[in-house]
Amino acid sequence: MAENGPDPVTTASYPFDGADSTSDLRFVSSDGVTFFVHKVILAYASQFFRDMFTLSQANPDSPIFMTEDSKTIDKILRFCYPVDVPTLDSLTELSHVVIVMVKKFLMDDVAKKARVQLLSYMEQEPLRVFAIAYTLQWTREANNAANATLGSAMFYSYKAPELDSVPGTVLYRLFQVQDQRRRSLKDSTDPETYVSDLQTLLSGDCDRHDVYSRRHPGW
Repeated sequence: MAENGPDPVTTASYPFDGADSTSDLRFVSSDGVTFFVHKVILAYASQFFRDMFTLSQANPDSPIFMTEDSKTIDKILRFCYPVDVPTLDSLTELSHVVIVMVKKFLMDDVAKKARVQLLSYMEQEPLRVFAIAYTLQWTREANNAANATLGSAMFYSYKAPELDSVPGTVLYRLFQVQDQRRRSLKDSTDPETYVSDLQTLLSGDCDRHDVYSRRHPGW
């Protein structure tokens, strides 16, 4: 009877499959998939990894075990590498991947590549898009989504887990402006006044939220 050997290594798909001999680091996802990556690319894309690579390691050949699954890591790395921008299959996946990129790995600039995909959901799910954009401090997208909510029925049953990351004061402000917008339409007054007020309030609040989140990242 043959002896049991080591568990076979599951390797990620191209370009993280190790076919490129210039890779100098391995990530292992939470579901056991190995990614062969390049420190120089990660250092440019992420302040998190740039800081990590400046620290001495006892064994530089050891892989880094990640808490994210292989699907999430694959999407994040494709945003960093000179390959096609990955398609995020749902707003839930987009929210998860991009928030991990920005809040954990500090890939603010790279994550902006996902803005077009985020806005593609604005017509159908403006409140969720607003919450995601607000969490990421993407002020322009937050303002656009906030305006889009003015024409939607936000007060009815609505599942938006992303709202957990938005301060109650901001949501109150948004609901208040929506109510004012409806009243203005009923009274034939100018609704754009309330849109302008909302943009000003959200812009200021996003700026304050950005300062706080960077001082207290929670990671």
